[in-house]
Amino acid sequence: MYTDIFSSVMGNGWKTAPFPIRSGARQGCPFPPSLFVLVIELLEEYIRKNSNIRGIPTPGDAKKEVKCALYMDDITLFCTDGKSIQSLLEACKDFGKASGAKINMDKSQAKLLGRWDLCNEPLPFHIEAGLVKILSVWFGGPGAAAKSWNKHLAKVKQKMGFWSLRHLSIEGKALVLRNDALPVLQYVTQAWPLLANVARDVNNMVFYFVWHSKMDRVKRSVMQKEHRKGGKAVPDFPTILRAFLVCGCVQITLLNENKDHSAYRVFHFFLLPVWRRLGKDKWENATIFNWDLPWYYKEIEKFVVEFGMNCVTPSLWKPRTIHRLTRSRDTTEPVSHLPPSAATRVWENGSSPSLTNRHKDIAWMAMKGGLPSRSSCTGGQCPHRECPRGCPAEETAYHLFWDCSFAQRLQAALRQEMEAHIPYPNITHHSVLYGLFPKTHSVETIQGCWRILCCIKDILLYAKTQLVTNGEVVSREVCRGIVHNLLRDYTDNDNKESEKEEL
Repeated sequence: MYTDIFSSVMGNGWKTAPFPIRSGARQGCPFPPSLFVLVIELLEEYIRKNSNIRGIPTPGDAKKEVKCALYMDDITLFCTDGKSIQSLLEACKDFGKASGAKINMDKSQAKLLGRWDLCNEPLPFHIEAGLVKILSVWFGGPGAAAKSWNKHLAKVKQKMGFWSLRHLSIEGKALVLRNDALPVLQYVTQAWPLLANVARDVNNMVFYFVWHSKMDRVKRSVMQKEHRKGGKAVPDFPTILRAFLVCGCVQITLLNENKDHSAYRVFHFFLLPVWRRLGKDKWENATIFNWDLPWYYKEIEKFVVEFGMNCVTPSLWKPRTIHRLTRSRDTTEPVSHLPPSAATRVWENGSSPSLTNRHKDIAWMAMKGGLPSRSSCTGGQCPHRECPRGCPAEETAYHLFWDCSFAQRLQAALRQEMEAHIPYPNITHHSVLYGLFPKTHSVETIQGCWRILCCIKDILLYAKTQLVTNGEVVSREVCRGIVHNLLRDYTDNDNKESEKEEL
């Protein structure tokens, strides 16, 4: 791949003669990172086998030492005396002579723990008195965990600020939170457990983003439930992050077959009493362990006990599996004026795959009572609770989408479109609000009529918003035209999906 290669430089339409490439790699080539890892592994093996370099003894087994930890070109070295540091520097120089790699002393730092006498052997790099950063995570003293979390939380807030510029649905925002925000915070859990104040800030940030910097209109615990249970599947960040930490510890200690691995020895030394109390590990008389559990590991036992995970098989301890188990205990949200047996069907209608994300949001908020109204948007401070169109009834989803005279006239104007699927007399307020139709109709006809009703609810909500905010009255003819456009979009999407299936 990199033997006898030549390149040319083009500028202003003129190309130079080919010249040989004797060093470097092509931009974007996936081979150099793997090659670098293979080469740097030689330095790691040399350091580990060098008897002149004394590392940090692992807890529970003083014969084993931790000398280095590598991640690509970032190297973290652990030494216990000045002679070991000098031996390390000599090893790095020898490696540099063979490979051409050099240590960047300007970016290198040393953190001294305990008493050190370096008068005769000064270090060639900066000695950090405070916290030290390793792979974007802070270590080395009080406040390291808080600083690490706050730094990554600021990154997530910046991401959410960019995404807030887009008019996303709640479904889209939940997807952004899962795929763009959660991985940033999951990275920190590999080093520090979730702090209580950080968990509170994360929750506030999530729902501040979901409701677009406005007041919550639905309880947060409800929104974190699954769709079929009446929620919107908004990620429960505190639970997911705590599960990520615990699952990592379980996989290292209970599922790790390499008992000589340094990570296994460290975690087993501290967590053996925890697993013993939880019935996850047999008592071994020859095993050294620590009864004084640090706060880091107390979070693990607290999570297992809080969610009753004692009986979960260790092989199932994966973050997604544990999160699903915690969410499986959620109860299905009731629907007003309907029996509990119909609740699941209602919530499934609200999250039907045949609807767009915006219509899913409108249907769900109409079912849950989370539609924006003058009263809900002001925390109940607005004295006007009646319909803005002058009706004496209260401004509710039932009145806006069914009982209001404007809604009835618009539905009558679209009667022909609805009767193409279901006879108009069979449509009740349960059909409009909850998507419930007589079981005599087929799934296709119910789906078609449910789409029309969701389009009508969309334009009714739009017309009400225009009336309240701008004082603009949207006519029935304009509303009907917009509904036709929305239905045309549905038809186009269905045609595209059918074409994809044919391909």
